[in-house]
Amino acid sequence: MLRRTLAVAAVVLGALCAGPAAAVAHPLLLQTAPAAELVAPRSPGAIRLQLSEPVVARGSRMEVTGPRGVKIATGPVVRSDDDKGLSVKPKRPLRSAVYRVRWTAYGDDGHLVRGDFSFGVAGKNGVPPAGAERLGGIGASGLGGEQTDQDGFVGTLARWLGIAAASFLFGAVALLVALRRRDRAPAADAAEPSTVDAAAGQLRPLLPLTFLLAAVAASESIIARIVNTADGSVDIGLLTSGATGLAESARGLVIVLAAVALVLVSRRGREKHPDAAATDDDDARPVDDGRRDRIYGVAGVALLLTYAYSGHALAGVGAFGLVAQGFHVIAAGLWLGGLLAVLAATRDGALRPLAGARAFAPLAAGGLGLAIVTGVIAAVREVDRWSLLRWSDYGRVVIVKSVLVGLVTLAGAWAAWRSRRPDSPGPAVRGLKFEAVGVLAVVALAATLAGLAQGRGRPLPAQSGVLAPGPAFATALLGTGSGKVTLTPGRKGPSRFVVSLDGAKSAPARVSVRLACACAPGKDIRADLTRSAGTTWKADVDLPAEGQWFAYLTVDKDTSASPVSLAVGLPRTDGSTPRDLLVVADLSGTGAARCRSHLLGLQLAVARINAEGGVDGGHKLQPLVIDDGGDRATSTRLTTAAFRDSSPVALAGACGDGADGAVAAATKGGIPVLAGDPGTSPTTTPGVFRVAADPFAQGYGLVQYVGLRVVPISAPGVRRVEVVAGDDAIGRRFVAGVKAQAATAGVTVEVLPAGSLAKRSTAELKALLDRERVAALLFDGPRGGGPDADALIRLGRGKYDFPPAPILVSERVLSEGFVVRAGTLGRIGVIQGASEVSTQTADAVAYSRAIRTLHVGETPTFDGIRGYVTGLALRSVVEDDQPLDAGNLERKLVSPSVFTDALLAPWSPKATGRGTLAVIVVSPQFLASGITPVAQGGQRFDGTYFPDGAWINASVTAYGPGAPVPSQNPTAPVPPQTPPAAPAAPGTP
Repeated sequence: MLRRTLAVAAVVLGALCAGPAAAVAHPLLLQTAPAAELVAPRSPGAIRLQLSEPVVARGSRMEVTGPRGVKIATGPVVRSDDDKGLSVKPKRPLRSAVYRVRWTAYGDDGHLVRGDFSFGVAGKNGVPPAGAERLGGIGASGLGGEQTDQDGFVGTLARWLGIAAASFLFGAVALLVALRRRDRAPAADAAEPSTVDAAAGQLRPLLPLTFLLAAVAASESIIARIVNTADGSVDIGLLTSGATGLAESARGLVIVLAAVALVLVSRRGREKHPDAAATDDDDARPVDDGRRDRIYGVAGVALLLTYAYSGHALAGVGAFGLVAQGFHVIAAGLWLGGLLAVLAATRDGALRPLAGARAFAPLAAGGLGLAIVTGVIAAVREVDRWSLLRWSDYGRVVIVKSVLVGLVTLAGAWAAWRSRRPDSPGPAVRGLKFEAVGVLAVVALAATLAGLAQGRGRPLPAQSGVLAPGPAFATALLGTGSGKVTLTPGRKGPSRFVVSLDGAKSAPARVSVRLACACAPGKDIRADLTRSAGTTWKADVDLPAEGQWFAYLTVDKDTSASPVSLAVGLPRTDGSTPRDLLVVADLSGTGAARCRSHLLGLQLAVARINAEGGVDGGHKLQPLVIDDGGDRATSTRLTTAAFRDSSPVALAGACGDGADGAVAAATKGGIPVLAGDPGTSPTTTPGVFRVAADPFAQGYGLVQYVGLRVVPISAPGVRRVEVVAGDDAIGRRFVAGVKAQAATAGVTVEVLPAGSLAKRSTAELKALLDRERVAALLFDGPRGGGPDADALIRLGRGKYDFPPAPILVSERVLSEGFVVRAGTLGRIGVIQGASEVSTQTADAVAYSRAIRTLHVGETPTFDGIRGYVTGLALRSVVEDDQPLDAGNLERKLVSPSVFTDALLAPWSPKATGRGTLAVIVVSPQFLASGITPVAQGGQRFDGTYFPDGAWINASVTAYGPGAPVPSQNPTAPVPPQTPPAAPAAPGTP
């Protein structure tokens, strides 16, 4: 019977060990320095690996090779202070080249993990090294491609047999003790025949064989420990390196001490009765069975503890976790060992199943209860997150193990119920067999868990790999200036390459590009770009593979531009499918510059979402970016087509003249829309949430500002306000807001038709803006103001010989580029504008720093902040693990919680598609270092949004129909340290 039970258990074990689960265990590579498959700006002081589990430097290796496979001299492998990192230091600085690192990490759990990655070192002035195209980027980042040396069937079998043998030693002795106590029980059980002798006759002959089996299993683990090194050599010192090595050593020591104790007990018995050794009568043999039993029992407990305190179970669990882990393994061992002992004792009818079950029942109940409690504690600690139960191998094994424990518990409860009274029928032998096989399977799963990387401390799928997937951005340095490069959607297949040429004195006649990648040898792509709008050029290409592509630009005959790196590919993580965030924007038309900035800000917010755990329980969020060229019909068509190929969770970042088409198509498709571009039209359509300010609130607030801050310092009696606005929905709503507040503000309003500024000469513009006759000009218009904005730029670049009135512009006109192109009018602070976001807040500062750090050559912009805030609005409703469906998102977005300090106030729940109802007035400030000493109250500007300037709040108070005026608004952004500037007087900086 016992043989058949063990045979069935062996089959179960084989099925459990045959799967691939253990292949993904052990120290996994999390990060490298320098970054894998990228170019470092300078020679690294050390090459470092950060892994998911503790490692041992003694058995690890890192080899660095340079061009043509030349080995680079390095120092010894050093382990980091947290025991999860390895590093080597090159003995000499690395020259500009591409290098390959082959590494082997010896895990504290005794397993080897191998991998390799490449990196480059840039040359002078950041020039990429020769062979930079061989860097593989996303497709071969060195992360997730490790090769793990598995335990294999023999290793897992040895561990399982070792635990089973130790459990039997402990359980058999515990059962004998329980039977002895029952034999000594008072009268109720006195009528029953003695059971301990019958059980001992069956169990004691099995104890030496079981102990030998435990010794063989311990020897296998020790041998595997000392020979499983990076170079295949034998290193006995590894038995004292790391917690698992010490546990293996302790296991061997337990075997040796127990064996010596058993020999001494046998010798002592023979010395006391020298004549008994010659007889074959077992009853006469003078052996101290009680002492032998105690030795076997103590050895079983000690061996179980060595298995408990090895592998991943030791990683950062703390004292309480260690104690709980020890009790868990001992309790489970008692349960398993006692059950096997009952089966062994009842074979051949030596012990009645009823007697064995009644004696073992208290031990089984206590062991099972303690094992379940400590097991739940361990599972919660090791799995860490509910989502890891779904996609990690560790979590899936925990689920199977839990189901088996439940089934075995029911079998044990049924056996206990059938043995509740002396006259009960007792447990069925078949039921005991089922329970034993089930417990053996549970132990096999526990042995498998010891070889799997636990969920605790592991990144979620969203946190692995690239945090900001989507389009690729870069800045190319050209002989005539710089080129802002955008590659959308950043995926294999049809793509659009766009470059905006800044700084060129004249438009080039021809622009071409060559795209090359190590992922597609011999498949370089050459394309001539066509001019689409202004300084923007584009070309449609078909990328054959994912990887790190390099773009070589040629402008006219200038080929001096260094190649720029463009990462192409979708992040892939086990068990989690990334979710698409639809973005439709004008990246090649008239709105290319501001929409590109808007998208950069949105991508930073997406990276933050992924870094914090992603969406829907760990899924990575990835932007699906489509360029509509600023055409509404194209935007509608492409958005509709996106629903056929994808299932986006929302539309965010819609930008440009075609954005309204994308918004309409997205709402028709049933997904929520987050609109941060002030150029998108206000709407009453459900499901649209406009982060930008309501144009009505902008006009309303700017008139309030004029009445409270401008009129008091204007020429006596001057209360006239000129208004120029676009002839579209936004412009009309802007004018309506101006008129609604004009009387309260005490000003008279004259609305000029759109295009009236462009028709005026420079002299006529000066007369129109003379502050001796007008208090302010309120200006709005599509496409950054269009021809009217060009007229103001023409005026600002001319001779400055008149006192200009403040020019207060709407959000869709206000930009860094407009201020800079406006010349003197921009430099002296005449141009100011309404804004629903502030640059002087924690989130805005974080955005401005991140954009400069992560995207070399980029500068922060107002449009970028709006994109970032739009992403943060989405972040506020995807933070939990709730299903990511449109209805759930819309319910949360209607009345959102505070999701950023950069936005004055979110949209009104009554009209979510119209925008926010409060604005502040911002102004550029240009101040060179040292003009006003800091000691005398001056401020030092290093240049953030401008090369030598920044945005400041021209008003401390928030304005608009949603803000209390004229009292101070407690939620308004923090003002600058100096008093906010009034509208600039002519000639003042």
